[in-house]
Amino acid sequence: MDNGKTMKIFSLLKQIGKKPVLAFGNSMGDSGMFEYTLQDNPYNNAAFCVLCDDTERERGNVKKAAAMQETAQKRGWQTISMRDEFKTIYGDQVKRAD
Repeated sequence: MDNGKTMKIFSLLKQIGKKPVLAFGNSMGDSGMFEYTLQDNPYNNAAFCVLCDDTERERGNVKKAAAMQETAQKRGWQTISMRDEFKTIYGDQVKRAD
């Protein structure tokens, strides 16, 4: 799928032919996809925003994650914290390269 901010909506329509009921993303670049999924959808729907807030196991950015969480709360997106809710990020045998 094209990863351009506004092109995600058009890519979704092209690939699945209708409005999705679930959206997952990890940046503000996914906001259009989240809003498109939630607005005027006749089916049960949800948008899930992964917060990149783990600075120990991933290159998280706590400041950006906090801003994203605030936006998510205002717009009705569900949040998933990498720091608090991921048991592993890369798996037991994978080490982060710096």
